[in-house]
Order: sequence, then structure tokens, then C-alpha cells
Amino acid sequence: MVQRNQTAEDSSPLIKWLPADQWIDGNSADNQLSKYSAGSFRLTTTNGAYAQFSFNGTGVWIYGAKRGNHGPYRCNVDGNDRPIQDGYSASDQISTELCSAPNLKMGSHTIKITNLQTDPNLPYLDVDYIIWETKISDEATVPSVVYDDADSTNIRYTPPGEWSPNACQNMAAYASSSCHVTGSNTAKATLTFQGDAIAVYGGVGPQYGPYAVRLDDQDPVSVSSLRAKYTERDSDRALPQFTANSTNSHAQQILYFASGLGPGNHTVIINNNPASIGNQLDIDFIQVLGGGIPYDAQPGGTTSGGGS
Repeated sequence: MVQRNQTAEDSSPLIKWLPADQWIDGNSADNQLSKYSAGSFRLTTTNGAYAQFSFNGTGVWIYGAKRGNHGPYRCNVDGNDRPIQDGYSASDQISTELCSAPNLKMGSHTIKITNLQTDPNLPYLDVDYIIWETKISDEATVPSVVYDDADSTNIRYTPPGEWSPNACQNMAAYASSSCHVTGSNTAKATLTFQGDAIAVYGGVGPQYGPYAVRLDDQDPVSVSSLRAKYTERDSDRALPQFTANSTNSHAQQILYFASGLGPGNHTVIINNNPASIGNQLDIDFIQVLGGGIPYDAQPGGTTSGGGS
């Protein structure tokens, strides 16, 4: 197996923030904003508020800041509390490591970082991004294939009239300056592919809403929900549901990731599942990793995301 690192920015739907109303986006009033990865971070001043990330892999690292108004926090890995750490620093340390869990056994894991502030002068905890390490089959003959949203030969958009090409905000921020966007509750994007892992990228922002993902028609019990919420779709089963809703708009965000898929054809279906009229979903590109795996390799895919 070949190790590979993946990154989820703070704006990615793969990270779960609870309580949701106790986390806010960093803004331009902070003179350090530009030093954060992608010029964004998420923060809380609430004791007990936490960020959580579940993944399939062998290691994970949470990055954020240590600053003069930050206080204590604790990391938890797979239900095991780590020692309390101090987020205070007299000089700002931006995009610094806050939590780490390397050398894990390959499989499903969950990491959580919790604000433990007790001093009103040191209330802050912020998270910039998360890196996790996973493994891709070393028997693959095609390391990576990227399907741009404009590749309508491979990505099927249905119903065709419910998808609009190149109608996203700030098109220049998208890969190849293109996207497909929908506001329809019947819209789906489908890709059939061969590979050991898949990553779906798109936009997040205030105009976006929930979406659901199905991989190989798996029973949802075997797939982690990124937002711990299920909804009936297609009248036959519940699908893991995510949300691309965010205070600020960001392009090229990882919306979905699954690895350990094994040889043969796989199919991913991304459904728009709006919570209210006008909620959108857009697709920027889809990356497939580890293609051309021989059939004697062992399958067994797992989704990465916020966890339950």
C-alpha cells in the first residue's frame, strides 16, 4: 500500500462542528487572516464546543493557531482523551499543529478537539485545516485521474435540464474556471470509475445546502455520515447526508472522500438534497486515485467525514 495525505480545509463539509451555532468563520477584521491556509479558519469561544473528523487511514493532524487570546483545549482520538494542551502564545503561531495521531492501524478513526476555556480573557480555539493519511493500493497502474465537471462523457448530470454549466459565483476560483451547479431536488451527478479511492470537489457557501452521496449502492450502515443525519431519497434507502452550507463562499472544497474500494467498477452518485428552496449543489471536479487494480486485490471501502 502507498501512503497518501489528504487535506480538509476548515470550510470542508467533512469536518463536523458542534454545537453548530457556537462556531463562526474568521473574518477580515482579524489582521492575521491572510496567514491561515486558504485565508480562512473557524473559531469558537464556547467551553465544550468541539470539532470532529472521522477518516479511514493511518494518521491525522489538526492545525490551527496559538495566540494571546487562546486558552486550553483537549484532543481525543478514538474515544481516548489526550492530555490538556495550552493554546496560549504571546506571539501568534498561525497554522501550527494542535493535535496529532500518527502511526495508527489502517482503518476507521475519529479525532476530536474540544475548547476547555475557563478564563474569559482566553476564550478562543480555532481550527485551520486537517490532514489525514490514508493508504492506496500499490497494485494500481493509474495513480490519479481527474474528471473535470465539463467531462459530460463520464460524469452524467440528470435531469440534464436541472444543471447549469459555469453558473457558480467567482468562477475564476474553480479548477479550469468551470463548474456545474443545480438547485433542483431531483438533480444527481453520477460517475462510474475504476480506482481504490475517490474525492469529490465543489463549492461551499451561504447559497448551498445539504447533499447526499451513495457509493456502489452500499447499505448506509457501512458508511459514515458526515453530518450525522440521514434522509430518505430515491424511495428505497437512507443516504449519508452532508451540507455545503457555509457563511463564506469557498471553491475547490473536498465534499466527499472514500478509500479502500478495491478492483472493478465503482459508481458514486451525488444528490442535491435542499433543505429549502434555492439551496444549491455544485461539482467542480472528481479525482480517482489508484486505478487499474488487479482483481486479486482485496476491496472494502470506507468514507471519511465528520462522524456520528
